[in-house]
Amino acid sequence: MELCDLELGLKFLSSQGYTLNVGEIAMLNANLNKLQAEEKFGKVFFWGKMFGKARDYYVAYGLRDANVEFPAKQFYVATDEKFEFADVPVLTDDDAARIATFSGDAAFNGEPDSLLFPPPDDVDENAELEYLTELHRVGYTIQQLNHDTSVVPASAYVLNDAHQVVEAPDFKGLPYAALGDMASYAHFRPAENVGKLRAMARDDVEWKNSNFLDRLTSSLPKKSWACRLDAGNSAVQLRSLLWPGYAFFAVANKGYFGGLYIGHGVRNNDLAFLY
Repeated sequence: MELCDLELGLKFLSSQGYTLNVGEIAMLNANLNKLQAEEKFGKVFFWGKMFGKARDYYVAYGLRDANVEFPAKQFYVATDEKFEFADVPVLTDDDAARIATFSGDAAFNGEPDSLLFPPPDDVDENAELEYLTELHRVGYTIQQLNHDTSVVPASAYVLNDAHQVVEAPDFKGLPYAALGDMASYAHFRPAENVGKLRAMARDDVEWKNSNFLDRLTSSLPKKSWACRLDAGNSAVQLRSLLWPGYAFFAVANKGYFGGLYIGHGVRNNDLAFLY
């Protein structure tokens, strides 16, 4: 959710229990505006909050274009101690594989520097080893959650003539009739569907529309999204059942939309067996 729309977005999501207090909003606005100025982002987005025992984690990101096909998200994390945002650690494939063996149901301690795994007994005192900390687990959880969520209206983004993903200049929001249609929404990340990848590589008018994004209708496991129409506000809320705590909103005939995660960072791995 873009920082400038944070309070507006919370208004549409508060009915689903997704909200922040006044102090959190004030600290996020101050420190994320500072981050935006220092890192020279055109826009900064508040991604969400993960609960911890000692402290909670707040996550934000900026988009790096760098003339690439799909803009990359650069993530930052802070705790509620000082709200000072710092880079999320970059994980290697080996790091990710090892973190995947850690209990996914375990609560976060809220101590970024705490070790995930105890050091080996036979470690050399003079050896310089890099240990995985809870901050690495936060980064791993962000990767997994961001892959499975990151909802946007499919028609909100297009490919320009340089094959770069950009905001659709004529997007004025979804019509009310399309709000409840899951095919209207997509994951904002590089597509994994072969057909979408082919559409992204084409050089005719088809690749300029939203065919290059994976739709929510293809999300696995099936029935991993719950949809609630809010007729009073002409809006929709989508909730992830795979990652309880993620919610998305969109307003009919207006360009207002956004997603937010507020939860424990635990994936519902039993969802596939519930239907």
